[in-house]
Amino acid sequence: MKRLMIFILAAFVSCGALAQTSQPASKASIEQLLEITETKQMYEATMQEMTKMVDQSTARIMNRIPPEKQGKFKKAMAQLDTIIKEEMSWDKMKSQYVQIYMETFTQQEIDDLAAFYQTPSGKSFIKKQPLVIQRTSAISQEKMGVMMERFSNMMQQVMAE
Repeated sequence: MKRLMIFILAAFVSCGALAQTSQPASKASIEQLLEITETKQMYEATMQEMTKMVDQSTARIMNRIPPEKQGKFKKAMAQLDTIIKEEMSWDKMKSQYVQIYMETFTQQEIDDLAAFYQTPSGKSFIKKQPLVIQRTSAISQEKMGVMMERFSNMMQQVMAE
């Protein structure tokens, strides 16, 4: 009987511990983590890199477009740039980041991550992350060239109509 009581007590305590660790993360704690990890700055830097890649690809495409069509192409690209800046701004994306974090991480995980990113190793990771992004962006740029080539062909067909 004593063993049964100890087992029941242990099971009850462990269930309580599991419930405690699986609490959904709060919006405030996620926003704090995003601040600690400088997510906004990294996101904006990534968007700037993406814009540079698009601009470089656009310049290459412009050289292949007949001069009389270049004005239309520039106008379309300016409109695309405006759409990207409006739809992909941090102000619009932040709430989606928070929602994804809420659906993905528990409160305990967010707390642990926040604690880690305040350590020397965590701070080092944050500082080095832009370099990682820059290097992966270079790889993405190669892929972007292929995509822009396809986009260029599509635009030429549309303009020819």
